[in-house]
Amino acid sequence: MSQFTLRQLRYFCAIASAGSISAAAAREHVSRSAMAAALDELERALKSQLCTRHKSHGVMLTASGQYVFEQALSLLRSAENLEATAGARELAGPLAVGCYPSLAPTILPQLVKLFARLHPDVELSIHPSDQETLLQQLKAGDLELAIMYNMHLDRRVETAWLYDTAMHVILAAGTRSPKARQCGPRIWKTNR
Repeated sequence: MSQFTLRQLRYFCAIASAGSISAAAAREHVSRSAMAAALDELERALKSQLCTRHKSHGVMLTASGQYVFEQALSLLRSAENLEATAGARELAGPLAVGCYPSLAPTILPQLVKLFARLHPDVELSIHPSDQETLLQQLKAGDLELAIMYNMHLDRRVETAWLYDTAMHVILAAGTRSPKARQCGPRIWKTNR
């Protein structure tokens, strides 16, 4: 784990760019002593003298200081990019969703409406099909997820439960009723 901070690197880069600790402190709106302390701590952490200080002539970077300055600028740019993009990353692009046909009219309207509100830059395409075809499309990568019943579970797909439902069988009068089994739809996606 590194023994220096991004703030120390930023202050060092300000000193190197300004040519003096006082000028860098003025640019960063900190005290001269805070700027000098950050430079001392960075040099101690890196076990290297980064610059020579001359009272009336500012600072001069050493060879090591020049190298650290170039690396620190790159690192600080990367940190700024990370900070700017990490929280702002939104879902965008195409999303192929498969759905068992009997579930489509009851589940999809609500899900599509909510998803469009939460992720307006995603282009949903809905692909209704039978259970076996949906599983094949998931495995082939043609679908990102599928909404179907939890029949014929496959260990190569990850599932998330949506809700419980009871299946009904309609039989002719006098027909012996089969044993009922609780079953509910799931969202399926491949484990890649």
